Amino acid sequence: MKTTRIVPLLFAAVLAVAFALASVVLFSQQKPSDKPAAYYIIHSDLLQKSGGITAIDQEGSITSVQSLKMQDLFHYNLIDHQLIIGGARSNNHLILNQDGTFSDFFLLDSPRYTGVTAITGTDDAVIAVMNGNVEEDTYVNLFVAQDHSGQVLDKKILEIYATDILLDKDTAYISGAYVDVPNSKWTGKMIGYNMKTQTLQERLFDVDLEYDTLTLHQNQLYCLARDGFGAAYSIDIFNKDTLEREDTLTFPQEINAFFIYENTFYYVLGNTLYQSNNHKELAQLYTLPDNSAVEYSLLLDGHIYLFYRTNDPAQRQSQLHLGTILDYDLNSNTAQSIPVNLKGKSCDNVLIFPAKAAI
Repeated sequence: MKTTRIVPLLFAAVLAVAFALASVVLFSQQKPSDKPAAYYIIHSDLLQKSGGITAIDQEGSITSVQSLKMQDLFHYNLIDHQLIIGGARSNNHLILNQDGTFSDFFLLDSPRYTGVTAITGTDDAVIAVMNGNVEEDTYVNLFVAQDHSGQVLDKKILEIYATDILLDKDTAYISGAYVDVPNSKWTGKMIGYNMKTQTLQERLFDVDLEYDTLTLHQNQLYCLARDGFGAAYSIDIFNKDTLEREDTLTFPQEINAFFIYENTFYYVLGNTLYQSNNHKELAQLYTLPDNSAVEYSLLLDGHIYLFYRTNDPAQRQSQLHLGTILDYDLNSNTAQSIPVNLKGKSCDNVLIFPAKAAI
């Protein structure tokens, strides 16, 4: 059932061929833009420690490049105005600020451990769920809380393949699936773990279901419900205290992202951004080009940021056109599209984060 990374991997394969054909021109041979950085592009390779943080201006021109020896930076969450990013295949992670500075770290006492399936944090600590293994016919993950000095505050084995984690006061809400390994069955699962009392609340739901992308609104948890093919056409709503499923929102197109801003709901259905005040009527705001695949989404300071790729990456001035950033301002209902063009480097995973200049 676990197929949520199929689209990124297919695009990664196409991009790998394009990169192999592209001629590499050193950044030092190109004149960098002297305009302020507007966005940071965090790119990494799926299988090896290769990547970097590339800053671009409002037109997409490169302003600076910094190499990173980090692998498969895939999972992310927003902590106030910092982006915490976790390695999926490798125990390498970082926290990025809006001025481009960052701190890197690993979990537990050695970078040799596995990566994470979900990561978030607070001002004082990192909270993550680390990749585990099969025990007693099910897949288990390791919940870890660790302060910024590296001291482990809490560890707990969970019977879940986790996809996201959301903090509310002392409770960590974790979405994902319970995996029945012998029968190859995935069952939607939600967990509430009180880190203060170390008590665990768990609920199982439907078979051939995986919960992903948690959002809290008015004491209810909203979560994508992915089917056996990894596609999400509905959002389930849970009571955050009991984890009981109270309602389901169903849509005619695949949900690529959803946000809640000032009591208004925003959905990316297919390649179109919609607004809704009542879950029933949808107002179209913006449509992406045909054959677009949304790979990244973020809500920050009243802006929706989407990074999307198309099926035809093209070489441009010794760079590779990876995709496009959509910056949609919810307060003014205006949109900007910024091309992302990087040198011949591994960009299996691409995340974006707005600089202060873009806010």
